[in-house]
This record gives sequence, structure tokens and C-alpha cells, in this order.
Amino acid sequence: MGRAFDMMVNIRKSPLAFDQWLGELPNKENKKQLWTPKCFVHDFVALSGFAELLYKTTNYHVPEFKCSIVWSGQNLGTGSPIQNTPFLSGKNAQGKLPTEIEVFI
Repeated sequence: MGRAFDMMVNIRKSPLAFDQWLGELPNKENKKQLWTPKCFVHDFVALSGFAELLYKTTNYHVPEFKCSIVWSGQNLGTGSPIQNTPFLSGKNAQGKLPTEIEVFI
């Protein structure tokens, strides 16, 4: 069975919360889900050769608000299962540091 690390990063301007992250290792057994509120960016990392994730959304996709944060720029600290440099899509390889993106109040 595939495994993935599902995570979100806070991009609100608040100095107490900016660049803080939360992640989960959802699977069939633990049935965990990660709800990503507004003003957060979301991504996942496949930790195996195969991973399947399902998304539920509260609104339609708006491409002009899409941004990509470089994975190594996030303050991942302890708790992240990312051990090695991941293989990145072209979009994610061009990601910006959290301090370089438009942030929200």
C-alpha cells in the first residue's frame, strides 16, 4: 500500500504563525484527514512508489491564486518523514520561499 505525507503551511502575515506547518500520514487504517483552511498552502509527498490521495474542496479551483513553495524552504523541523531530497514536479521545482510569496492577513 502506498504512503504519503499530507501537509499544509500557514502563509498568514502573523509573525506567530507564518511558515508554521502541520502534517499527517493518512491511511486506510487511521482514517485521518487534513482540513486546510484559507490562507494556507497544501501539498503532499509520496513516501513510496505509489500513493493515492483524495481531495474534497469547499470552493472552485482559482488558478490565479495558485502558488508553489519550495519544499526545502519550509520550516519542516522534527516530525517530518521526509528523509531525502524528493523528486519534484516542474512546478514544484520552481517554487518560492515562503518569504517570497504573497501572504495574507
